[in-house]
Amino acid sequence: MALVSLLLLSSLAAALNTNAPAPYWPLGTPYQQPAHIQFRYGGQSSTDCCVKAVHELFALTPDGNLTLNNTSALHADLAAYPEYVNYINWTWFADTWGKNGQFPCTATYADNAAGTPEVKVPYAWCADQCPGWELSRSKKLSQWVAPFVGFILPAVVFCLAIPRRRKLHVGAWFFDAPLDRLSNVIKIPVIAAISAVLVTLDTAVWLSICFALSGPMLLSGIYEAYLDSRILGYLNRKYENGQLTMDMRARLLYIVLVGNLDLGTHAPDEEPEDTAWNHVEALTDGIRIYPAPRQHSVDGEPAVDVVTLHQDRIGSTKTRLRTMLACQYSFGSTVGAPVVFFAGGFIYTLTDTLTHLGDNDSSHALAFGMWWMVIPHIAIVAGLLLAGNNPNTLEGVVGRGGSAGTPTIFGIFGLTYESRYRPAWMWFRGRSKRDWTRKTLDTYLGDLKAPDIDMAQFSKVTRLSNSDWATVYGIVCVLLLLPFSLAFITSYSTPLVGLSCRSATFLVYALSQVWLIALWTLTFSKHAHRPSWCYQWYSKPSWCYAWYALAILGGTAAVFSALGGTMMQIMGLYRNCLCQLPMQYWRDRRHTPLLVVSVNSVDDIHQARTYWTGTGSGGVAFLGLICYSGWWYQRRLKGVFRELVENIDVNARLY
Repeated sequence: MALVSLLLLSSLAAALNTNAPAPYWPLGTPYQQPAHIQFRYGGQSSTDCCVKAVHELFALTPDGNLTLNNTSALHADLAAYPEYVNYINWTWFADTWGKNGQFPCTATYADNAAGTPEVKVPYAWCADQCPGWELSRSKKLSQWVAPFVGFILPAVVFCLAIPRRRKLHVGAWFFDAPLDRLSNVIKIPVIAAISAVLVTLDTAVWLSICFALSGPMLLSGIYEAYLDSRILGYLNRKYENGQLTMDMRARLLYIVLVGNLDLGTHAPDEEPEDTAWNHVEALTDGIRIYPAPRQHSVDGEPAVDVVTLHQDRIGSTKTRLRTMLACQYSFGSTVGAPVVFFAGGFIYTLTDTLTHLGDNDSSHALAFGMWWMVIPHIAIVAGLLLAGNNPNTLEGVVGRGGSAGTPTIFGIFGLTYESRYRPAWMWFRGRSKRDWTRKTLDTYLGDLKAPDIDMAQFSKVTRLSNSDWATVYGIVCVLLLLPFSLAFITSYSTPLVGLSCRSATFLVYALSQVWLIALWTLTFSKHAHRPSWCYQWYSKPSWCYAWYALAILGGTAAVFSALGGTMMQIMGLYRNCLCQLPMQYWRDRRHTPLLVVSVNSVDDIHQARTYWTGTGSGGVAFLGLICYSGWWYQRRLKGVFRELVENIDVNARLY
């Protein structure tokens, strides 16, 4: 398709030869339609369409002056728009074109806010004379390089920092070919190419999933961060008051670090007791003052003097907790550095874009770049959480081998980490940590007649109030809807101003995320006691299947808008007559505003100056602010966590 566009431009250049009387080229020669144009496959050319309109609107007098072509069909169509007919009679049209050499169909921004005269046509003429869509041209970088290299490709780095449960399985046999055999000289490059394709496909699929499910991911991550802060704040107060036993202190600190792992077993050969919960319980057995699962004496049972008798166990517990926290990747290396490079590239692209005011391709490329900022936002939220992504950290501390269960689904999707423990998907992480806190309460809260006061307070702390949920949803809305808003404003305000293909794409995406967030909230509130309800299809009520149907509907809308919209923008499918027209005129296209087929108009330049700098600068500034806030938040919680670990045996309850 790119070759077709290049041939089209070559034919057009041949038609607009230098034999035309200066300065009003290309009116000196009859218009010739470029041959072999496949309009349905991207063969349309906005430049050619504009030139065609100019040929019908204007003519040259024998002495070489510009005049209107009152006999053309286009001029007759424009009779219904007297304001434009009067406009094209202005001498400014001739002066700008003739004296300044700015041909309206090929003009570029030259630091002149007046721009070039607008060449306008009715929609019916555009649809008839310029059908199809315009494939992005390889030499026009603003059409595909700016959105792809400037914004989408850097997002790949961020998606790799977002934790995941499974990935596309690349078998070990891809790497087993002996290097000392001559027969493998041909085989190895082929195998390497196939494995590279699989890894690229896996990354593209995961990037697509992250973009399509950004709402649930952000909500789950912010909820988990809120729980972490609540748990550590609760421990801080209990330390000061000399409450909580030492094993309960350690248990809650472990929950902060491993609360993203599944509580239950997965493989059929695993024992029901062989769970992450029981293994964490075993890590705290050595510092208990009462037998499990009690925190209080029964019938005058004496407490174990752990501080005096088991200092070595206390030291081991501190070492485990410190080491598990230290094994996590730093926020700066996983998120901070990529944000700096992303922001630098964005600023360069924005600065370069500002030199092309009036170019609609640059405007929409900037909008899609700001839209894709939601991926760095997800990575920032994932990076500030204290729970480690790699479950092998706990496996190393526990000292138990990995599971012998089946590692792949359908032999295609394997586990991201080879471990007996399973990390939750990003959109389930908050719920997973909530399940760990509920498991603690179910085990240690006690009966209703004599509840444990400390655990009753812990239950209250980990149950968010309406104002807490309002805070969580408010943060998610800002992180999710700000990139959408900036992108929407930029595309919506690009002439013709109104809701059209690109701005509608952003709107569908935002609505699909709100839809998915509502479904996430439904499962969270209705099935808090059944964390695995989504994993079993049998013996489920009918509403469960309805939930899946609604989730598939919302996910499809998100995927279509996020991926389909981005691909259509890069390829040029949005570059057609219908997408220039605001959607309010789509139903009845007999009475529509005129479409501008020229470039670098005064309206284009004005809208670009009004919105491009503000939205672009606001987007990158907000990204930097969110990154700094995430780094500060994690550094603060890590400091609190380390202090709690060091003081785990100070002023602990021993009775």
